[in-house]
Amino acid sequence: MRTIEDLLWLSGRSDGCPAPAANPLTDRNALQEAQLLDVRFDALRSTIALIFELRVSLQFDEGNTGVLIARAVRDIDWKVSKSPSTRTAWNVVSSSVTQRGDAFEFRLGTWPDALMSLTASNLEFYVGEVPELDRIPNYVNDSEEELTQQLAGWRSELRVSHRSAVGSLHDES
Repeated sequence: MRTIEDLLWLSGRSDGCPAPAANPLTDRNALQEAQLLDVRFDALRSTIALIFELRVSLQFDEGNTGVLIARAVRDIDWKVSKSPSTRTAWNVVSSSVTQRGDAFEFRLGTWPDALMSLTASNLEFYVGEVPELDRIPNYVNDSEEELTQQLAGWRSELRVSHRSAVGSLHDES
């Protein structure tokens, strides 16, 4: 069983997986209406990983979960106009990747009003199924236990169906 967390250590190995039809590493706004669920920063390995809820996205018909991995991270920035006091669905309104010399800048705009940008030498994006996600949770009314059961997390099993990558570690750069 491969977990989402395992992708942080695998360094781009997902044999035989095609790129997703909507590819956030090449297609501007491919992540529109997906929700940013979690961000993990591994300072030891200079790696950042983001988990996305894809069941509400406009572009993804296959897979319920997306994972972006940034390796050899050089810069990260997260700006929020007003920090929410409750659980928040960070709905993606814009996303893009721009090559900057030998690195790639990933930018993500969300609603409520937040902006994330990161620059890294390598980016990978995975689409897959986390089993047993039966419904999209209600962030206001559901308990923490219900949220945990209905959202992807780091220890969730992920059945990867699509993968894309850019950067010096990857053939697709």
